[in-house]
Amino acid sequence: MTIIATIIIIGIIIFVHELGHYIFAKLAGCGVEKFTIGWGPQVLYFRKRETKYGIGLFPLIGGYINLYKRRELNRKPLSESARQSQLEYREDILSMKEKYGLKDIDDLSPLRQFLIYSGGILTQFLSCFLILSTVTFFVGFPRDRVEIAGVAPNSPAELAGIKQGDIVTGIDGNEISTVEQLVEKVSRTEGRKVQIIIERQREKLALNVVPTYDSALKRWILGMQIYNARYYSKQGEKIWSYIAEGFALTINMSVLVVNGIWRLITHQLSINALMGPVGIVGVTSAVMKLGVAQLMMFIAFININLAIINSLPFPALDGGQVLILAIERAFKIKIKESIKGAINLIGFSIIIFIMLIITYRDILNLLYKS
Repeated sequence: MTIIATIIIIGIIIFVHELGHYIFAKLAGCGVEKFTIGWGPQVLYFRKRETKYGIGLFPLIGGYINLYKRRELNRKPLSESARQSQLEYREDILSMKEKYGLKDIDDLSPLRQFLIYSGGILTQFLSCFLILSTVTFFVGFPRDRVEIAGVAPNSPAELAGIKQGDIVTGIDGNEISTVEQLVEKVSRTEGRKVQIIIERQREKLALNVVPTYDSALKRWILGMQIYNARYYSKQGEKIWSYIAEGFALTINMSVLVVNGIWRLITHQLSINALMGPVGIVGVTSAVMKLGVAQLMMFIAFININLAIINSLPFPALDGGQVLILAIERAFKIKIKESIKGAINLIGFSIIIFIMLIITYRDILNLLYKS
């Protein structure tokens, strides 16, 4: 069940990414020859207008769309059968271009080409923002509160009636939301009586406590063990607040991912921290047990990871395509399609090699744990 869930999750993420390229291509009037989820031979497919939609044999690896390109129509066939196939291909493309008024990507402006190449990244950021905003709307905003884990015998807290499980919400009229705030307020009392506001089974209680001095800690204390507890609240929030929170969480996740990539590059983080499809299966199994909200947050995090990785200026990635486009425009040159293909093939081979290593390690980890 977990494997099926993982395939569905990754499939949806890949679909969202490729959909971004597809939408911007369609908006620009560019022909889309193929829209494929996964790699390898297509096991399921259908055709509508000029586009052949399909699912590859290996759906967890990625996906791609083939755009109409002028140079692809001018390739010389290598044999008679290839010549015939090329003529049929050319006639089909020309027919579709004439019928639906389609263009090659080479005929588009640099801005439209940039939007098509980066469309997948943009839609993944957008989907992450929508997921996080939705989760916040239904679950609430993350908040901190001070909970009491234990009370020392004969301590000021016990004498005042404070119990394990109580929630401290205030002291002397000041709201308290973190352990640090409470410790600071108590430390400044100099032994005078303070009023602690606690919440117990949704009931507010005001208790008077006289702190005692701890010579070991060299500060005034109440004699209780406390910790910061995370909870979620929607009280008093407006609709725009959820939108703002979704945006803020998206930015925070992005910073976290970029920091992780930088630590990998600078060797502060081991490559063992990377995770492939097999590793994601194990994590998905654990996250699914935590509930729908945590699962959606996990999906958003994977989305951000893939979006930022795809934006890197590396061959075969979207960032690599944008870099090639920038080089062509900056130096006013046109790189041959064969050279682009060779560069992308090298990049793709390196990516597959890295994925194989990570997958092999993930399998060993699963076997070792089992």
